[in-house]
Amino acid sequence: MIASLLATRVNFAKLRFRSFKRGLIEMADENTERQMEFILQQQAEFTARMGQLEELVVRLARTTLDRFEATDVRVDDIDQRISALVDSQIRTEENVKKTSEDLRTLMAVVDRYFSEGRNGNAK
Repeated sequence: MIASLLATRVNFAKLRFRSFKRGLIEMADENTERQMEFILQQQAEFTARMGQLEELVVRLARTTLDRFEATDVRVDDIDQRISALVDSQIRTEENVKKTSEDLRTLMAVVDRYFSEGRNGNAK
């Protein structure tokens, strides 16, 4: 009888252990499923954020390219204006040099005129 009672208790303990083990497995399966759902949700959010970031990068790249192109146009215009100013300055310097030479020639003529007594007073 004791052996039979012990066997019953052992069987009952085995049954409880199996039930407990099955419960743990089910809990583990539920935890694993929740973790998988969480991971999938995180991946979906990450993918959505990456899409937003990609759109932002594309917009920034377009804006930057547009600004570079506009800057290039302005720089080209400024280069042309500077070239025109340099050319104008060169012509001005040439004209000043010619005017200075002409003025020196005139001053020499006037000086000779007065020094040779053509002003009505002979020296």
